[in-house]
Amino acid sequence: MKRAGFVPAVLAACLTGCGLADPPPSPIAPPLDRVVKVDHQATPDGVISYVTQRGNPAYDGSVEDAVEIRSRADLDELHGAPADFKEFIATQLTERAEDVDDYLASRGRTMVSEGCDDKVEIRVWGIAEQVATGRERPCALESNDVIWTKVNGSWRRASRMQGGWDCAELERYRVPADITAAVCWYDEWKTRAYDGPTSMETG
Repeated sequence: MKRAGFVPAVLAACLTGCGLADPPPSPIAPPLDRVVKVDHQATPDGVISYVTQRGNPAYDGSVEDAVEIRSRADLDELHGAPADFKEFIATQLTERAEDVDDYLASRGRTMVSEGCDDKVEIRVWGIAEQVATGRERPCALESNDVIWTKVNGSWRRASRMQGGWDCAELERYRVPADITAAVCWYDEWKTRAYDGPTSMETG
């Protein structure tokens, strides 16, 4: 008879002690669903944006209508871009193509077996005085959003990320709003509007 009364008491204590009787946690707020049309007549001086719309990669692509570079011939599509940036992108095409060749050869695969029409595609979102943004899409390898920066007179790949940018990374490289997504991540599950750099920190 004593056991029959003891079990419910122990069960109640366990539920409370294990937290099962606590109220459920608050739901996590979904990432900000924000879309911004790019007004090319209103971009800041020194900023060239090739995109028409900025969005949230959690719901769709970061941007729409970027310039797509697959060969040197496509560099003419980078209207207004400085010659040194065009040459840098041409070099990136070559280097990423070598990455693809090495990867495929190491696994006995080919572009045909991977279903690739192009070895590498680099999408350029926009260019500012010392920074540019885009996306690398190499055959059989992961695609990444990219920040390129000009340091000591030379362009370089500064940062890569998937699924959208951390706000701190955009701030670090002072990326203008018109050449990146409309939101950035400031927490593992949370985004906020991104309207350009606000700090004086540089890369």
